[in-house]
Amino acid sequence: SADILKRKCEIKPGIVPDEAIVLTCGIDVQKMGFYYTVWAWSLNLESWLIDYGFLVSWQDVGDLVFMTQYQRQDGKTSLPIWRAAVDTGGGVADEGWSKTEEIYTWLRGNGRGVAWGIKGISRPNPQKIRHSVIDKMPGKTGQVIPGGIVIFLLDTDKLKEDFFWRLSNTDTDPQPMHFHSETDESYAKHILAEEKRRK
Repeated sequence: SADILKRKCEIKPGIVPDEAIVLTCGIDVQKMGFYYTVWAWSLNLESWLIDYGFLVSWQDVGDLVFMTQYQRQDGKTSLPIWRAAVDTGGGVADEGWSKTEEIYTWLRGNGRGVAWGIKGISRPNPQKIRHSVIDKMPGKTGQVIPGGIVIFLLDTDKLKEDFFWRLSNTDTDPQPMHFHSETDESYAKHILAEEKRRK
């Protein structure tokens, strides 16, 4: 974890570097609650982790994605979250319906062109990211989704390789990655939970 935390920079948590032009948010849905990260991106894909943590409710998710503004270093302007990705992975929620159904329902009512569903695919894919239109709820109900819902399918192997490549880059390499000044061991442990193995 010490090697990972070497990527910390002087940027304070919640502050957007002046070079950044957009903010993105990733939300990992748990059985109870949500882990999230917020990243700032420059035009050349240099990135900064500016916020991360745990949320308790869908209300908290909505407040983060749609209501939160992060101040720039210059102190004069702020940025909202431009796009948010919500993992639509399964598991059983309350009253027998799946977490995926719960997430689809929230996205249908709250996406606003900002929050989008994502799903990892484990098989090799020519594209790192492609979209699919889902027209029915998963599970026993199979309820039709009027108009469908767009989900982005991610080649997780390729994207994890990109992440660790960026993590290993120095400030003079292309697309370097930085963590805010107070990034701690707990975040490093989340990264270290990923391990690539040969079959």
